[in-house]
Amino acid sequence: MYCNQWKPYKTLFKAIVSLGLLIWLGYSIRWQELGQIILDIKLYWLTVALGWIVVSMIISTYKWQMVLKAQGFNLDWVELWKAYWAGIFMNNFLPSSIGGDALRIYRINEMTGNVSAATASVLMERVLAISGIALVGMAGAIATGKTGDGIWLLFIILLLVTIFLTVLMLSRFSFKWKRARRLAQFLEGMADQGKSFRTNWPKLGAVVTLSILFQIAVVGVNYSIFLAFNLTGLGWWDACYLIPVTSAIAMIPVSINGYGVREGAYVALLAGYQVSSTIAFSSSLLFAFLVSLCSLYGGIVILRHNGQGDINNGYQKGFANSR
Repeated sequence: MYCNQWKPYKTLFKAIVSLGLLIWLGYSIRWQELGQIILDIKLYWLTVALGWIVVSMIISTYKWQMVLKAQGFNLDWVELWKAYWAGIFMNNFLPSSIGGDALRIYRINEMTGNVSAATASVLMERVLAISGIALVGMAGAIATGKTGDGIWLLFIILLLVTIFLTVLMLSRFSFKWKRARRLAQFLEGMADQGKSFRTNWPKLGAVVTLSILFQIAVVGVNYSIFLAFNLTGLGWWDACYLIPVTSAIAMIPVSINGYGVREGAYVALLAGYQVSSTIAFSSSLLFAFLVSLCSLYGGIVILRHNGQGDINNGYQKGFANSR
């Protein structure tokens, strides 16, 4: 009840942060230069970027399916593909990335009848995704010879966070709270999922590999955007070093879906490569636009299921429960 009371204020705060940062960054844009940049953009590389987005979603779906297999659930890949896209749509068009996760939890609960398993699958997939960010970033730092700065330390911290959270989810714990029986039952169910993960750890290793491939695909999206803007001075390994940082920063829950924070990270990081703030800012917004454009497919999925499984109402229920 307390969290629900403050939720509108948190959303308002995030909106103010995003809008404030975007306006502040907007003052650094040379609008005449932006017009020329748009005229010179290479559409071929934008098409390649869209292809990378689709590849990233294919990998994400397989990653989620592998987590569920580790829990003993062999669910249809196509259904998971649709649920993942629907979740991405919610993330991009609602003021919180939690909404998409709540929708995915609802869909898995609908298919398995096990809300603990559904929640654990999304949490584990999210946690192991951090390992992909850390490992790709570390590879990029090694390849570019930038292992002595603070960004390298960030990658190490992310890897340690992944290990800690994974161990926590695999740990053995029990709850005997009589005054909070429903919560205790849910947490006991989560503990049971930890047992499933412990007996299927090779599959979790495969999830880490898929997380690395996913982050490489994200790098591919951004690298293609850089080439579309004729940023030939930025190499592939430079992108592997920089983009994981922007991915990590965008996860900080202080803005609406990372807007403003992500753009600021692009401008600050690319400045070290003599990239103008106009191009850096445009690259970040174009990345967000292309992902949002692709995620419209998830909106179609929701509309198609509205009259069948009423996925929209399911989302609302899942989101309400997640709060």
